[in-house]
Amino acid sequence: AIVAFFAVYREGFETVLFYNALFLQTNNFFEIFIGFILGAAALAVVFVAMQKFSVKLPLNVFFLSTSILLFFFAFTFVGSGVHELQEAHVLPETNFSAIPEISILGLYPTIESSVVQLLVLVFGMFMAYIHIFRHRDFSQLFSSEKN
Repeated sequence: AIVAFFAVYREGFETVLFYNALFLQTNNFFEIFIGFILGAAALAVVFVAMQKFSVKLPLNVFFLSTSILLFFFAFTFVGSGVHELQEAHVLPETNFSAIPEISILGLYPTIESSVVQLLVLVFGMFMAYIHIFRHRDFSQLFSSEKN
């Protein structure tokens, strides 16, 4: 019971942190609310399709797509986080004009944020390489059968 409680509590806490980061990045409550509603609707469609039509969810594709989405969030949040620390004068800020400022992607023209995002990118590419190499055949990623 205690392990189940902490598992559910952790998920709730992560959700609160995620929405807190969203609210800090944008002050537009309407966009966040619409995103929440669209996500809940998509989840409802998947649930109804699985229950009513006995659709088997391809787990490999599902986890691949959620991994890509989480990688995108990590890339964006780390860039925005470094930028926020630079604005608060906690970290130094060295301008790097070769990088354009695209705040929705967490891209800011500073060496510090670019280096951290590059590390996240290299880590993501390394993990993708390991995942693909482990399967040895890219087509196996999209099949639900195991050899």
